[in-house]
Amino acid sequence: MTASPPTLNLVGAGRVGRTLAALWQAAGVFRLGDVLTRSPDSAQAAVAALGAGRPVSEPAAMRPAEVWLLATPDGALADTAHAWARRA
Repeated sequence: MTASPPTLNLVGAGRVGRTLAALWQAAGVFRLGDVLTRSPDSAQAAVAALGAGRPVSEPAAMRPAEVWLLATPDGALADTAHAWARRA
């Protein structure tokens, strides 16, 4: 019996975030968990495109995961990282 791969939560699901999540999921490296984007519609679209995951509309709704991918635009990355660090 093989263990389930670690869960990956995705914050920001643009081209880079979707591509990495899709590749890692296809290779069995991670199992996609929650997906948070700027809008609920784009989170739903990302989940549909990836064929996995759960769209969420706010950070507080995200479940625990072993790995978090912050895939926001470069200009927002520092603020996003600081906001998530304060949550920990």
